[in-house]
Amino acid sequence: MDPTLSDAARYHSQRMGTLGFFDHDDPFSGLDPTGRGTLFGYTCHKDYGSYTTTGLGENIFMVRGAGSFGGVSPEREARRAFDALMNSPGHHENIVDPGYDRQGVGVFVSRGSIWVSQEFC
Repeated sequence: MDPTLSDAARYHSQRMGTLGFFDHDDPFSGLDPTGRGTLFGYTCHKDYGSYTTTGLGENIFMVRGAGSFGGVSPEREARRAFDALMNSPGHHENIVDPGYDRQGVGVFVSRGSIWVSQEFC
């Protein structure tokens, strides 16, 4: 877990929830995951010898109607997010990709909805 990536992930989750969008690219700031990393002073550059990679990977998840956890446990909702990401081939690929050795997770809860962002480097 990387605290700076978690800060960037929390920032994105909060913006999605507050501004009412669900996308990897923020339509208001124009920032994509790599741009958000840069905003937080984070760059992801990996040299594999024969090639290099730059930029962040990202998973996002959102659920509406989770309530304000009245009768619904935060653990249950976290499990719901985890299961959804792990059961989605593209999201699962990010989670298990051996090229990603750092991650950050950010969660925002508001008005009965939950937004989760997971950043990878």
